Amino acid sequence: MSMVVVTKKNKVIIDTDPRIDDAMAIFVALRSPELEVVGLTTIFGNVYTALATRDVLHLLETAGRTDIPVAEGSHVTIKKATKLRIASFVHGLDGLNNQNFHPPAGKAVEQSAAAFLVEQANLYPGQVTVVALGPLTNLAPAVELDPSFPKKIGQIIILGGAYSVNGNVNPAAEENIFGDPDAADVVFTCGADILAIGINITHQVILSGNSLAVQSCYYTLIPLQEFPSDITIQFGESSFNLHRLRRRELVAGYGWELMFSHGEPVRTIEESKKKGGGTRAG
Repeated sequence: MSMVVVTKKNKVIIDTDPRIDDAMAIFVALRSPELEVVGLTTIFGNVYTALATRDVLHLLETAGRTDIPVAEGSHVTIKKATKLRIASFVHGLDGLNNQNFHPPAGKAVEQSAAAFLVEQANLYPGQVTVVALGPLTNLAPAVELDPSFPKKIGQIIILGGAYSVNGNVNPAAEENIFGDPDAADVVFTCGADILAIGINITHQVILSGNSLAVQSCYYTLIPLQEFPSDITIQFGESSFNLHRLRRRELVAGYGWELMFSHGEPVRTIEESKKKGGGTRAG
């Protein structure tokens, strides 16, 4: 008689300013057997926060996961600045390649993103990982709201920073940290277990045209019938849109099994040259 091994899933909250690569990371997380997505929180970055919330609600409806709560984040920086750097020129005015999706039926929960993060950390102390894919403006207020939050949250994985390399906004700054540097300062100095993956790492990732990582992206979206096929094809065939893929799946790939470990090792630029090519994802 064979024994059934039950693997405990890792609880994650994805804090996102959704765009095409974030959408892919969310879909991969939802389909991962290793993860339990306990919530999503939204923040400005690629779009304004209200539109980020709408996009996330739509993505969850597309994936058939409207059971997952969405908490809307701050509309201003931690210092209450209202002049935000919104990168709509990269992924379209709606953050999702200007697809003009229908309005989602669902709504965000009444809690703020910061309050939701604190609540989940208290419900599952030491068990929740926050995957922060945008500016850190929701995490900093969580630290201020509950001083014990840094010790109760399991880990914070940050997509951000440029360590010993130039930034991608200016020579000194990477976009997610630049979006709210004061919030980043609070988070990085709060004492939480933090894993930061900057562009010094992600710009070394290579995707070949027939990469299993790219194929994983494609087949992850196939069951999602309502999601536009052109976005899927762009990820699989266009180097420009592979650039959009460049970093989220590497960070979100923490414990996710897919993407850059799916049957082939991560390859650096130098290794790719030795093996005869590849498409640089970033």
